[in-house]
Amino acid sequence: MQSQLIKDGIISKTGTRLFNFIMVTGIFSLTSGLVSCGGGGDVSGSSSNTPTIAFMTAFPAASGVPGIIAASAVQPLTIYGTNFVSGTSVTVTNNSTNYPVTSTTVVSASEINTNVTITSVPNDSYVTVTMQPPGGNSVSGILGVAHAYRTLASDIQTIFSNNCVSCHDVTGAFDMSTALLSATNLINAFSTGAGCYPAFRVTAGDPRRASNVLIDVIKTKATPAVPAALSCNNIGARQMPNGVAPALSAVDIEAIVDWIALGAN
Repeated sequence: MQSQLIKDGIISKTGTRLFNFIMVTGIFSLTSGLVSCGGGGDVSGSSSNTPTIAFMTAFPAASGVPGIIAASAVQPLTIYGTNFVSGTSVTVTNNSTNYPVTSTTVVSASEINTNVTITSVPNDSYVTVTMQPPGGNSVSGILGVAHAYRTLASDIQTIFSNNCVSCHDVTGAFDMSTALLSATNLINAFSTGAGCYPAFRVTAGDPRRASNVLIDVIKTKATPAVPAALSCNNIGARQMPNGVAPALSAVDIEAIVDWIALGAN
């Protein structure tokens, strides 16, 4: 659907953060509004009275970037969706860690404003945001957490150009030689490598390793003793850069994960 809209010139590949995040979380706009379709963003709940999360933004709030940068200061978190009701509480967690949440306000049936403090980037660079309406079913969504704001054009394409385009150019399986081509061939694009991965190469706004082929293959190369998060029998196919090329540096890997955590813009 997204690729057709891009082809028709209705939306651009790099300017559709809200569209990308809605598609990743499995929330689609239908005749009666947004409903949960059980998609890939860990959004749960299907009852018409159950809230749904379509989009979350924390850094910077006005820009609409999905995600948050770890900081010692309290940061505003805005959640958009459907069926929000007065008295709904919000919790932010990662495994056993609970992050302070204050001043939760239900602005409307489609918007909740709250504040959260996330001082450091947690494991896998994400937190789970859960909304619990009084007497109803809870709903959860993934919020990426980054060390710093990165963009494809300013930060990430240089990494691709230095490490990937010797194979991933016009003669390769897919082209990463420009930022536009990298966006087209990576962001919310299913991997086709020998059927190894039932996942997107890059899942915008969801930086978990199991959700991103790109993160999995670069981490596999950097830490070969750690089993790959995704399913593929050929370990050589899981390691990128491939062959004798050195693994990406920890700095470059962090930058790529940050980029994905904040919506892969």
